[in-house]
Amino acid sequence: MKVGEHMNLGYLNCRMKWVFNMIIRDRQLKHDVDVCCKDCPTYQCYWPRPDPGVFVQGQGYRQTDRGRGRWLCGTREIQGCPENPMVKP
Repeated sequence: MKVGEHMNLGYLNCRMKWVFNMIIRDRQLKHDVDVCCKDCPTYQCYWPRPDPGVFVQGQGYRQTDRGRGRWLCGTREIQGCPENPMVKP
């Protein structure tokens, strides 16, 4: 397997770890959120937010057809998921 090579619903990231895409229903938001595992809403790092789109320098964020109306975990998108996520108290 090479970095970035897709297999089923996941891919191998630069740290040679499998990253899986999963869409769950957030009961408080009443939206589907793109996360890495089904337990994400129980973690402190979980931060659901609307997909801002693609950033273009000098023009700002642009929506894509794929991202319109989509929600995702902001922590995962910006920093990546932590190695050992902590459960909410």
